[in-house]
Amino acid sequence: MSSKFVTAKEIMEDMEVSRSKAYEIIRDMNDRLKKSHPEVFIISGRVSRDWYNRCIFFHPGDDPGGDCNDIWMEKCRRELKLLAEMKGRKEQK
Repeated sequence: MSSKFVTAKEIMEDMEVSRSKAYEIIRDMNDRLKKSHPEVFIISGRVSRDWYNRCIFFHPGDDPGGDCNDIWMEKCRRELKLLAEMKGRKEQK
């Protein structure tokens, strides 16, 4: 059974980012979650798996809802594209 929360380690693996970037993503996602759902209890250094999945792994045409919006999604897409390009350059060398 998977945890109800996603940690920085899992984000590092999913997005191939550094630890500090993973924690930055967690802080941003938790800020957005708290803004759209003030009643939610936030645990520092972790993000709700449901919220993470809605924000990161939704399919085109789905509505992730809340404050997890197109601007955030575009930011993630740009970062993932840059990482893929960097990885491709390393493999070519």
